[in-house]
Amino acid sequence: MRKMTFAALLMAVSLVQQAWAQEVEPQDSIVDVIGWFCTSDTLEYSFSSVTAEVVAGDTTVTEYADNVFRICVTDSTKHGYTMESVLTSVEISDSTSAEGRLKLMAARMGMGSKVKFTTDECGAFKEITNTKEVYQNSLEVQQKLVDQIYEESPALYAKMSKPEMLKLMKEQLRKALGSKEAFSDHFIQFKVLFMNHGRSFKLGEYEVPTDEGNISYIVTKGALEDEEDSTDEEYQIYYKVELPEEDGVKTTNYYEYAYFDDGWPRSVQMTIVEEGIEKTTLTQLKLLWLSKAW
Repeated sequence: MRKMTFAALLMAVSLVQQAWAQEVEPQDSIVDVIGWFCTSDTLEYSFSSVTAEVVAGDTTVTEYADNVFRICVTDSTKHGYTMESVLTSVEISDSTSAEGRLKLMAARMGMGSKVKFTTDECGAFKEITNTKEVYQNSLEVQQKLVDQIYEESPALYAKMSKPEMLKLMKEQLRKALGSKEAFSDHFIQFKVLFMNHGRSFKLGEYEVPTDEGNISYIVTKGALEDEEDSTDEEYQIYYKVELPEEDGVKTTNYYEYAYFDDGWPRSVQMTIVEEGIEKTTLTQLKLLWLSKAW
């Protein structure tokens, strides 16, 4: 699984790099990424994250997680949208070590808990709105998790008491979810899914100089290859950001997006390549549309 995952990651980077060699006919049309969402829209997405390191030709996948979540629009006004999401499945790369097993158990115990958030009128992510509820649910999951692991491994009592373990885990949770910004970073799939909403792009190929470096764009309209249900009204947006070298590390960010004509993303992929003298680190976040219902 890890070899296949990294191979897919490398292939994705290669495909995005090849895209810049394509000739795209310049056009004057503007693509406005706006969500024309409706109350009761319900979609299911898979979300995967993988981090790999390449050192002296040896590749190691350091982190990998894959889950599926359902997202539903619960309200729509002129000021924006209210949505809620529920995790329906989860897998992680390390489910055999004690720490990996705990992470997997905790994630699965939390399945079914709702995360509520808002977007602006264009569909861009704003914030998690039920932070207290999510935090309390996480505390309850911690309690169940500690009860289960101490029941399965009584020898743990000799190393640390249950109250001490709970105190330690609560402190870690407080650090991870101690603010609204931390909540947004923790549920990064929503930020990535809607990060282009509210932006405008020109059809064609072009560059835009910015303070952080030149950004190169390729924007096309039409059906996706190898996607039978794709239509000519969908948009594909590719762009890369080459950041100035810092401390001997060259960073290039690649972004790939495909949108339905109503603004719901079909697929979103962000790949970060950090090339250093001794090691290269690749990080990829990918969301893929699975189903939609009204």
